Amino acid sequence: MVKSYLKYEHVKSLGLITSSSSNIVWSSGEKAGTGAGQAVVAANEEVLCWDIKKSELLARWRDDNCKAQVTAIAHSKIDKDVFAVGYEDGSIRLWDSKIATTIVNFNGHKSAITVLAFDKSGVRLASGSKDTDVIVWDLVAEVGQYKLRGHKDQVTGLQFIEPAPQAEDEDTQQAMQLDGGDQGDGFLLTTGKDSLIKLWDLSSRHYPVVSFLVPGDMKKQLD
Repeated sequence: MVKSYLKYEHVKSLGLITSSSSNIVWSSGEKAGTGAGQAVVAANEEVLCWDIKKSELLARWRDDNCKAQVTAIAHSKIDKDVFAVGYEDGSIRLWDSKIATTIVNFNGHKSAITVLAFDKSGVRLASGSKDTDVIVWDLVAEVGQYKLRGHKDQVTGLQFIEPAPQAEDEDTQQAMQLDGGDQGDGFLLTTGKDSLIKLWDLSSRHYPVVSFLVPGDMKKQLD
């Protein structure tokens, strides 16, 4: 005798405030009229926006075509309505928070996104993943610019270092040599679970300018 079973599928989670799979982002919430700002958090495959003062849910972002959990969130420094959201399947979506809709989708990683960072101008996005790669995305052309490989474990931190204005006196110019000169694309600072800190020259794009290992004793303190 063959038994038949009903096939149940997960449709919705009730009472979920946030999940532990991602970081949290605070937004001033000026356009939403929230005095204390809003918390933008992951909730499984969704992103929730909470009014911090009133403890009310303001918005819910979900792509019905994506079943992967949210693993990283970043807020644009220029356009306050734009958020980058990384997912467990390695995909990245740019969301317009005003209309709760995706602007563009990026696919380039083989594993979960672990960290995202916008540059100061808001035209570039850097993504780090469990696949150990870093990808810099051009948000205007909506394409990946290049992939940076060098970490031996998942990427945990990203920070753009923008070129500084040319210094007038010689002493100041030497002090700012890292940011000045002809390095128009600036630098990218990355960290990973491999205990490595790397500084990438985004003009050369392929090889880190500086790479060093965090000492074991210091790593224990950081952990």
